[in-house]
Amino acid sequence: MTTILAIEDETGIRENIQEILELEGFDVLTAENGKIGVQLAQEHHPDLIICDVMMPELDGYDVLIALRQDPSTIKIPFIFLSAKAAKDDFRKGMSLGADDYLTKPFTPRDLREAISVRLEKQTMMMARYAQELERAMGSLVSTTQLQPATGILTSVAAPFKVIQPTGVLDVTNCSQLRQAIVESANAGVSNVLLDCQNLTFMDSSGLAALVLASQKVREVNSQLSICSIDRQIKILFELSSMDDIFEIFPSPLEFYSNYKIDN
Repeated sequence: MTTILAIEDETGIRENIQEILELEGFDVLTAENGKIGVQLAQEHHPDLIICDVMMPELDGYDVLIALRQDPSTIKIPFIFLSAKAAKDDFRKGMSLGADDYLTKPFTPRDLREAISVRLEKQTMMMARYAQELERAMGSLVSTTQLQPATGILTSVAAPFKVIQPTGVLDVTNCSQLRQAIVESANAGVSNVLLDCQNLTFMDSSGLAALVLASQKVREVNSQLSICSIDRQIKILFELSSMDDIFEIFPSPLEFYSNYKIDN
C-alpha cells in the first residue's frame, strides 16, 4: 500500500487531508509540526510527503532541507501546501528540491491530481534510472564499490570514474566532492563523470568547487563531464556564465554513447 505523510499544524486541514487520502486507499501518516514530520519520514520512509510551509518547530523549508540531506529520504516526492502564493515563495520551495506546490484553499480533486502526478512521475523516473544504471554498470570493465560515508560510486581501474553526489551540494560538503574529482584525475582517470541524478540542490559554493576541480582536471589532461542536472542547477550554471566550462550530458547513457563505452 502507498504511504503518504501529511505534515500540517492546523488540525482541521490535517484531518481533512487524511480523510481524503484514506478514501483513495492510501495509508496515511500525520504530523502536527515539522519536527515530528521529519522524524516520521526518517522512521517510515513514506512514498510521498505533503507539507505545510508555515509551522512551529520547523517550517516547511527546514523540513525539506533536512529530508534532502538525509540519504534515506532524499528521493521521496515532496509537495508543499501553503496559503502563500507569491512567486518568490514558489521559487524558494522549488529551488530547495520540492516537486510541487499546492496552494490553499484546495479541493479534494486538486489534492488527488497533485499526488497522482507526482507518484506517476516518481515511478517512471525510478524505472528509467534503474534501466540506465543497469546498462551503465554493465559496461564497466572493472568492479565497483560504494562508499556510504560519501555517497560516491567509484569505478576501479577503469578509463573513467563515476561520481554520484546526493542531496545538497553546498559549502558543507563541496570540498569533499572537489577532492574526489581531483584525486581521480591525479590517479590517471581520463574521464570523470559527475552523475547528478540524486543531487537536489547546488549553491554557489558547490559551483565554485566544480570550477576549481575542473581547472585541476585539465592540468593533468583529464576531462570532467556532468550529466542529469535538474533545471535549478542548469539555471545556476547559466546565471554564473559558466555553462560552457563543463561538458554536460542529459543522462549517463548519453555520456557512455559519446565515449563509445557500451556493452
